[in-house]
Formats: sequence, structure tokens, C-alpha cells
Amino acid sequence: MKENSNYSVSPIFIVGMPRSGTTLMNTLLSAHPNITIPFAETKFIREWMKINNASQYYDSPKDFGFFWKNYANSDSFSALGIDADAALSRILTIGTYDYKSIFTGILQEYASQMEKPRWGEKTPGHYLYLNVLLKWYPQARVIWMLRDPRAVIASLLNVSWATCSIVQYTQRWCKSARIFQQQWGEDPRVKLIKYEVLVNEIESEMQQVCKFVGENYTPSILTNRSETNSPI
Repeated sequence: MKENSNYSVSPIFIVGMPRSGTTLMNTLLSAHPNITIPFAETKFIREWMKINNASQYYDSPKDFGFFWKNYANSDSFSALGIDADAALSRILTIGTYDYKSIFTGILQEYASQMEKPRWGEKTPGHYLYLNVLLKWYPQARVIWMLRDPRAVIASLLNVSWATCSIVQYTQRWCKSARIFQQQWGEDPRVKLIKYEVLVNEIESEMQQVCKFVGENYTPSILTNRSETNSPI
């Protein structure tokens, strides 16, 4: 598969509070013939760069080999289902061993495996790091999912990995909404999608999403609609 150079600089990121419809949006966009977004979350900025004490998010790891060995053996990487050596080869081909190159190489390899030209990524909590993602990829497109906080919190309290209280989740939801409004509401690269509108007007909403990311709308993205009832 020959990679389109335009796609390599314009990835698609899906963010928002967990249980806000990020997986639904992922499923719909990944049904597009040009787009693939892993269902596994890389958690690359949220966890890995933080754990490794990156002083600046565009820095190179202090010990590239050590960082790569640990990330390549992590559950986050394994869940992507790609070959570590192939991903490393792509990273080395980029020629710079900073965090952006690692992130890019991993997702390029995933797209190559899926035989699609355009890649994206979904880690809901990366809404806290949009400044990093948009510095790395100034032409990226970001879809920010928003869902009624009562539904989000009720859903979070019913998952096995939930660790917070109703009060804590309420505070997180309010913080995420405030971050969008204050920092990203006027940025043309970031589009807010309301979950309730999406599920009730799915075709018209996805037509707008496709236009936003610069792709032609195709009805094929709705073929898996019956399998995308989960709002996560």
C-alpha cells in the first residue's frame, strides 16, 4: 500500500470523557475505506511519556532502546496487534527518535497492516494533551465526543475498571467541558459531536464528520450500525 503524504500529516484523533461515544465514532470512521483507527488505546501521551518523565513532549527518550523495549512489551502495544520489529523499522526510517516519531511509526504500521492510507488514534483522555497532538500534527482533525453527564457517570459506575466516585466523575466531566469551551471551542481543527445527536441523526452527522476530516461520505460507514450500540 502506497501511503498518501497528505494523510500522513492529517491524522484523526477521537477524544472526550470515557463512555461518551468515542468507540462508536471509532467504529463508524474505521468503516470508511480510507480510514483506520485502532480500538485499542495507545495511552501514549497520557501514560507512557508521563511515566518516562518526558520534560518536553517532543523530546527524545533519554534511552530510546529502554523506552521502546518497555513500550513494545506493554499491554497497550500488544493490544494493537502489530509486529514490534516492523513498527521499530518504521520509526527508524523516520530518522528522528523522538516521541512523535515513535507514535507516528506505530500508527503508520497499524494502518499498513489494515491496508488503509489514513490513520487515527482514540485515547479519550488525550483531550488533556491536544496541545501536544496539534503541535505534532498541525493539520490533524480532532473529534471531541460529548455526552449527557448523567449518562456518562451512570455508565462509568457500571464498568469493572471504574475507580472514582460520582463526585469525582462529575468533576472530571465539568473539567473536560470547561477545557473544550475555553481552549478548543473556536479551533477549526476540533469538532464537537454530541452523542445523543449522533445516534438519532447518524447519517447527517456522519456526513458532516466526513466533510470535517476531508473525506467523501460513503454509506458503508453505517453498515456496522447494528453492532455499534455501545457508547464507549
